[in-house]
Amino acid sequence: MSDQPPEPPQVPLADRAWPAEPSWPTDPPVPAEPSAPRHRVLRTTVAIAVAVAFVATGAVAVGLYALRGSGEDLTRMIPASADVYVSIDLDPSLQQKLNVNTLARKFPSLRGAQGIDGAVDSAMDDALSGMVSGVSFHRDVRPWLGSQIALVARMTSGSDEAILLASKDDAAAQRFLDTVTSHGPAWQDVSYEGVALHVGRSGSSVHVVTALVDHAVVVGGTISIVRQVVAADQGGARLDQTPGYTATVRTLPSERLALVYVSTAPLKRALAGLGGLGALDGAPAGNAAGLLAAARGLGVSLSAQPDGVAVDANVPIDATKLTVDERRALTSAGSYRPLLSWVPEGSFGFLASPAGVTSPASALDQVAANAPSELRRTLSRWHVSGPDGVAAHLTGDAVVEFGPSAGSVAGTVILGTDDETGTRAALDRAAPAIVRSVASGALGPLGGGAPQMPKGLTKAQRRQFRKMFRGALKPPTIRWTVVSHGGAEIHVASAVQGTRSHTIFAYTVADGAAIVSLSPSSIEDALAAHEGGSNASTDPTVGAVLRRSASDQGAIFYVDLGRVVAFAGSSGAQVPAELKALRSVVVSSKTSTDGVSARVFVAIR
Repeated sequence: MSDQPPEPPQVPLADRAWPAEPSWPTDPPVPAEPSAPRHRVLRTTVAIAVAVAFVATGAVAVGLYALRGSGEDLTRMIPASADVYVSIDLDPSLQQKLNVNTLARKFPSLRGAQGIDGAVDSAMDDALSGMVSGVSFHRDVRPWLGSQIALVARMTSGSDEAILLASKDDAAAQRFLDTVTSHGPAWQDVSYEGVALHVGRSGSSVHVVTALVDHAVVVGGTISIVRQVVAADQGGARLDQTPGYTATVRTLPSERLALVYVSTAPLKRALAGLGGLGALDGAPAGNAAGLLAAARGLGVSLSAQPDGVAVDANVPIDATKLTVDERRALTSAGSYRPLLSWVPEGSFGFLASPAGVTSPASALDQVAANAPSELRRTLSRWHVSGPDGVAAHLTGDAVVEFGPSAGSVAGTVILGTDDETGTRAALDRAAPAIVRSVASGALGPLGGGAPQMPKGLTKAQRRQFRKMFRGALKPPTIRWTVVSHGGAEIHVASAVQGTRSHTIFAYTVADGAAIVSLSPSSIEDALAAHEGGSNASTDPTVGAVLRRSASDQGAIFYVDLGRVVAFAGSSGAQVPAELKALRSVVVSSKTSTDGVSARVFVAIR
């Protein structure tokens, strides 16, 4: 069963009937001015909504916060049949305004509220002048624009959407509609539930429908969607009264700048025919479809914090629709915190993923079962799969770290193991096979790739080509060396070709972890961080940002933007001044039988 209510009847309110469709002349009169292209009027209003949404939800929101709206909530006008609902709050809470103002001051190029207002007016006037003549954003929209903009859409048959703009001055809003309806297609007014609908057509097709409904300008693509908005406002079924919507938005921040709600019903229909859905949080392949079936909606909010911007997402789940394995997959996530001890304190960032309910060997077997035979043979030849393969000795804990190394950027992969001896033996078998394949394959011996002989050469030209590239055409010699670091032995593979040598692979096993990298110095940095205690888990900057994450459990992705920008600047790259105000970004998630939530937090200095 879906939380999405059934399609509303053709009689939305008791004892009331739809008005008959207006009759249209065979040859509608040609307007005095050239007709606008199809959907031009709707695009005009969409452009206004998008521009104001951008202004309101970013740092430039300061300028529009001077427009004190009515404070009314347009959710009262959103029909229960809506598949998508987007709300932009132009008059949020006092705390949100203070937070946005604080953040905006850290971007000097915005030049304050007056500069923002002028830039917005200029940009919107340019956009409107190319769509509808005689319309000015500053003159025709700003005076009546209220506290909220909303978008509602239905996707049951194609796409049917409407934009709602709250009005604080209905007379001015009506003058705007009069200006819009004086251009473009042929217009005719009809009435529904006492509300005048302005219907514009291009030929026999409805072009756009506009109306002023309960202190809101409504612009829709069809008569049906505007009628449903009117019906919801006058007591019909509303989206905010459905269980799916309330469960979806309940855990999102109540103080926010914007909200997006998406019904899972169209997503389920769109994905119903897709097979081979991958594992989700360790659940066996195929169970992702079951988790999708149990999802009740998708909600995303945007909010301003004193030190950054947060995007929160929530997918509530109907636990009664989950299997035992699916419930275990959602509740068995470990913590990423212990994994941070392998990340050097000066790293640019990391991706940490704790072990799930399914072991890496089982997950790999599931992937291999549906993989092409060539891939299965490759995994076996590289000693990755199978009872003696590397995956058989891994716990599922994993960290991918990246940062500066010897003047460049390098990455390191740390994999948890419950059998150091077995893992070391498996890597000793797997590493040579992997290195040989990479060194002599398409990637080339030294990372540049073996040159390919051009087509159409004569026999003499082919001989000359082989002579010129004789060395490069031959697979390189692989030389293995061992570097000691404390009690660990780092095995290093170098590709040697003539007088040139290049490190292409390195690995070690130490203290319950298998560490793999293209740079032995990166492995040494990870070992030193773990042994010495100076790592991401003790870094106060990392700790402050991670406190903004959704949970200590599940996977997390973190990037120190300040360090990345500083490194780029020291390398001679031109770094935009605005980037210097950004501190970091962290993406985290949390799972339970109640749902899946995630947070993206961008910290600003």
